[in-house]
Amino acid sequence: MAMDFFHSVEFYVLALFVAFALLGLIVSPRLSGAATSVIAAMEMGERSAVPAGTLRLECGPAGTMTLRRYGLAVRDGEGAYLTVTIVDDKMKIVEKRGAATGGSGQPTEVDAIARLTKLPARKLHVRYDSEITGEWGLAAVLVADGNTAETRLKY
Repeated sequence: MAMDFFHSVEFYVLALFVAFALLGLIVSPRLSGAATSVIAAMEMGERSAVPAGTLRLECGPAGTMTLRRYGLAVRDGEGAYLTVTIVDDKMKIVEKRGAATGGSGQPTEVDAIARLTKLPARKLHVRYDSEITGEWGLAAVLVADGNTAETRLKY
C-alpha cells in the first residue's frame, strides 16, 4: 500500500511544490539593511610626494574617517565632492566634479581631503569610483580609532 503513494498524483504534486519552494529560497534576493547616504566636500591642498592615484582611509575616534586622495587633476576654481552610500558592510564612494568658479586652464594635480562622520563601528568593504578620472579602487577597513587602509586606484 505504501508503494502506491509514490506512484500517485498527490505524491508528484507534493514533490513539485517542495521543489518550487526550495528553488524560491535559493534564488530569492537577500534582504539588506537600510541605506545611509552622505555628501562630503573635498578640500584641495598642495601636492605631496605620495604617488598619484593613491587613496588612504584613516579612521579616527567616534566613527570618523579622513579620506585622502593623492594626485587629483583639477582646473583652477574647480572642486570635487564625494557621494557616500553605506548598505550593511558595503560602502560605495563616488568622486564627482564640482565647479566653484567655473574652472579654466590646464588641470593641475592636487591632494584632496574629505572627512566623514558617524560611520558604523564595523568592518566596511569600500569601493571608490572617480567620475573625474575614471579610476576605481577597492579596500576594506575596520572603523576604529587608529586604523588605516590604503589602495592604488586603477583604470
